[in-house]
Amino acid sequence: MRAFERDLEIRVVRLWERVKAGQYQAPPVRRVDIPKLGDTSEMSPLGIPTVEDRLLQRAVARILSAIYEQDFVE
Repeated sequence: MRAFERDLEIRVVRLWERVKAGQYQAPPVRRVDIPKLGDTSEMSPLGIPTVEDRLLQRAVARILSAIYEQDFVE
């Protein structure tokens, strides 16, 4: 995370340019197995996206939420 924070503004601009150009491709998610609660013999897979991908996912979620939230408010 700290490495991503260096030159953050430049990185965000470059990310946005790749998204707008249709050149962004999400990098592979790091997979880690973690023990299930109560039984350490069984494992559950956990996917860990990159910081850049999480940033983009959150930005898209905020935009979509602003657009569609009004449709679901009573």
